Amino acid sequence: MKVLVSTKETQGDWGRRDFCCVPEGELVTFAMECDSDDRWDGRCGCRRSMVGMECLRATTSFKIEDQPDMTPGEFLSEVRKSFKKAGWAKYHTPEEATAIIREDAQRLTRLACLYPTGTVLGKRGSRIFVRKNAATEAFRVLTNKMFGG
Repeated sequence: MKVLVSTKETQGDWGRRDFCCVPEGELVTFAMECDSDDRWDGRCGCRRSMVGMECLRATTSFKIEDQPDMTPGEFLSEVRKSFKKAGWAKYHTPEEATAIIREDAQRLTRLACLYPTGTVLGKRGSRIFVRKNAATEAFRVLTNKMFGG
C-alpha cells in the first residue's frame, strides 16, 4: 500500500520556512489549519505542513512510500488512532468522527496513489506539489551512470 511518510529530503529548500519535527518515515496526515494567517507561508506553518500520526508534530516535506505489508484496514486504524490521540474525537459524535476519519484515510490514499514511490511532496494551503520527482531523479541517476555525468 502506498502511503505518505515524513522525510527530511529537500529540507532547507524553503529556508527558515522549512521544518521537519516528525521522525523520518512516520505516517503523516493532514494538519488542522488555524485562522491566524491566510497565507500558506505565514508564521504559524500550519498551511504548509502535514502532521505525524504518532508524534503529532509537523513537517513541510513528506514522500510517497510503499508499505506492502500494510492493509487498507490497518491504515484506517492508524488514522483513527491519530485522530483520537490528537483529541479531535471529543468534538464530534461517534458517527461524525467515523466519517471524518474515513474521508481523511481515503484522501491520503488517493493522494499517495497519484505519484511514484519516492516522490517528495510539499503543501501550500490546499495545494499539494512535487518537491522532488522520483521518476526524474531515477532517470538522472541512470543517465549519470550510463554516460558518466
